Amino acid sequence: MKLQHKAWLLVVATISILTTASVLVSQHSISRSFEDLERRQFQEESERARRLLSQQLEGLTATIMDYAYWTDTVEFTQGSRPEFFAENFGTDNMKYLGITNVLVLDALGLPLAGAELTAEPALNPISETMSQMLRSLAVSVLSDKTSNTVLRTYRRIDGELYLVSIAAVRSQFKPGTAPM
Repeated sequence: MKLQHKAWLLVVATISILTTASVLVSQHSISRSFEDLERRQFQEESERARRLLSQQLEGLTATIMDYAYWTDTVEFTQGSRPEFFAENFGTDNMKYLGITNVLVLDALGLPLAGAELTAEPALNPISETMSQMLRSLAVSVLSDKTSNTVLRTYRRIDGELYLVSIAAVRSQFKPGTAPM
């Protein structure tokens, strides 16, 4: 083989090796850059979602605490205002407040009234699964004799994420009294 052919073969081989190495290094570098970008984007979006859920839970808690301290609610739990539940937890009001389930318990943790807002929108009786979950969470709230405990949490039931807030019903004029 002539020296000129060997030189050309060496040049072509060198260019091929350098090109291949360049492609591999840049592909690895680009892949790592995209992975870093995806990771940062994921962290940013998950933090936004966490903040949004936290804000919604705080808003729900404020609404629940308002209802819990109303005189009408206290009277309902004592049996003197049977129309309270229907007046305050109809489809329009629950939809407006963004509440899908509501359960009112007595001081012993037994259900007084409950409703579940469906997609139609219509009201159905609260499901047994939801009722059991809420009643189990309410134990800590009902056991606080000062009625200061307020529960804020998230629960997943059947693949659905629920924001849950539980406050003790008590008279606004008698702070520090046992839950009603």
